[in-house]
Amino acid sequence: TDALVTELRGLLVRVRGVFDAPARSDAVSLDALLATWSRIIDLRAHIDPAARALLEAGATAAQDAYDVAAEGILNAVKHSGERRAEVLLDVVATGAGPALRVRVRSSAPLSAGAELRPASHVRSLGATLRSTSEGAVLEALIRVDAPARDGSVVSAEHPV
Repeated sequence: TDALVTELRGLLVRVRGVFDAPARSDAVSLDALLATWSRIIDLRAHIDPAARALLEAGATAAQDAYDVAAEGILNAVKHSGERRAEVLLDVVATGAGPALRVRVRSSAPLSAGAELRPASHVRSLGATLRSTSEGAVLEALIRVDAPARDGSVVSAEHPV
């Protein structure tokens, strides 16, 4: 009947709209992660506007940032009696182009010999774990898509 055909056409338009919608970036997931943990621990988070733009534009960078933040927060909770952490995301310039820096600080010092497991996913992303006078820092520089360049680029990182 005509009513059924009209209803089915409307349904097809809605279904097509779901499949044609742009994929949601993992930036939304990162926001949800930070919101969830902030209800459990004293979590301060800051995402620089330039970092936010990169997170929303690049699903891979956002997923990697999520993984680093999740690992850092989980470690802060497991190893700190104070249950406090800070998550900072910003963009830094490197010789190879811009990189998204994800830094998770906790107030608990690292135990002697603490390091990222050799098979750790965040370690494969280039994350480092170090002790500071205020506690521990898990940090990663995540490459973002940059315009293609001719030749190779070498970029050195110097510890602070």
